[in-house]
Amino acid sequence: MIVYQPVPLNRVQLGREFPVDVWSSDGRLLLRRGQVLQSESHRDTLARHQACMTESDAMAWQKSLERTMRRMRASGVDSA
Repeated sequence: MIVYQPVPLNRVQLGREFPVDVWSSDGRLLLRRGQVLQSESHRDTLARHQACMTESDAMAWQKSLERTMRRMRASGVDSA
């Protein structure tokens, strides 16, 4: 059984690629990794379909964010 986690749509900027495959809550593929969030209405559509990602993709995305934050702190960028 595949375990899904909600996609934090508010973390994905318009015009940016999704770092994970995006699925509906019933298991239909909505977007492939690397596709771009086109507009606010696109974001709204994904939200209506309860955009999810696999648990393993969620963990990988979190680790990637943590690495980025560590690099930023190491280079002296203020995250506040």
